[in-house]
Amino acid sequence: MLQAEIAALSERYYPYVQELRREFHRYPEVSWKEYRTSRRIVEELEKMGVPYQAGCGAETNVAAWIHGTKPGEGRTILLRADMDALPIQEDESHPLCSENPGVMHACAHDGHVAGMLGAVRILNELKDRFSGIIKIAFEAGEEDGGGANGFIQAGFLDDVEAVFGCHLFGTVREGRAALRVGNFMSASDAVRLKIRGVSGHSSTPHLAVDPVNIAAQFITAAQAVVARLVPPTEIAVLGFSTIHGGTAFNTIPDEVSIEGSLRCFSEETRACIHRGIEGLLKGLTEAYGASYELRFTNTMSAVINDEALTRGAAASIASVIGEDHVDLLEVPQMGSETFAFYREKAPICFYYIGLDAGGEMPAGHNLHHNSSFCWRDENLRPAMQCMAQVAMDYMGR
Repeated sequence: MLQAEIAALSERYYPYVQELRREFHRYPEVSWKEYRTSRRIVEELEKMGVPYQAGCGAETNVAAWIHGTKPGEGRTILLRADMDALPIQEDESHPLCSENPGVMHACAHDGHVAGMLGAVRILNELKDRFSGIIKIAFEAGEEDGGGANGFIQAGFLDDVEAVFGCHLFGTVREGRAALRVGNFMSASDAVRLKIRGVSGHSSTPHLAVDPVNIAAQFITAAQAVVARLVPPTEIAVLGFSTIHGGTAFNTIPDEVSIEGSLRCFSEETRACIHRGIEGLLKGLTEAYGASYELRFTNTMSAVINDEALTRGAAASIASVIGEDHVDLLEVPQMGSETFAFYREKAPICFYYIGLDAGGEMPAGHNLHHNSSFCWRDENLRPAMQCMAQVAMDYMGR
């Protein structure tokens, strides 16, 4: 039985995947600098005899192909794993810790790469059981715009009919999976703006144009953009995370920089919020005689899961971990993912495998993008096995 074979191979290759995950965790690399990581992926693919292309559409992207040998035309699908780490200093109390100062795998991408290499080994051994092609995208730079568009522009997805991806996720309990039909993860923008005034002494504010005062009014008033311009039936979040300006307590600076993020699901809502932010900035700066510069960067679309793919994947995952361990979420998630870009070329399905160990792990272990983030290697088993099962079931339908 195919399911039993995949389970046995997952158990056989667990030590291999565990060793890889620990290696990737010790040597994390930030977005677009994943030189060692991509080189190690290539080395492992060469050992397996799996065809690959390094630098597919981006310097550190790696593309691979598993050609089924079963007679017949077959299908072509894509499996994706991201590989970059974050510029965060890891909590040094972790038994498995980054050896690159100021960089850590705080979002489980080390597990994504290791788990996918395990799935590739399994699928490569089972290639006589399917016809068609299973493509694999090891994607660079997911935390900074992502290499997805590079794969698309290189034509890697031109013949792909379905794309599957997995994220090891801290808000889902260990041993469980979560996914959703339709809106799953939000679209997003990085909001970057500068307010330019005229510097001066704090004792004579009338002779200056105070960008700090304008910035304070803008940040507060911007919440009304969502509350009063976006229909209450739509989901949207607008928040600001950094503000920089000034050099002395008694000097009005000439410039303040602000950065934040916008998250929503529809392009109409995104455009509405863009207009609202622009209008608010224009009004405030004109009122005080200031000027502004506004940019929306790191733009991502929403992850919208195809119904047929998602229900099929849910059934495949349930065959691995049990139907009562698969959660079909009622509400979408507000995180964003470059995986959304693949929907430009083919239907997609993205799902979560749980990492939350509750009180059995230190507090904060399940907080992504946090220095305390850590998880148990055992979660690599369902990650590897579910991906292989999803792929083989789809190829056999």
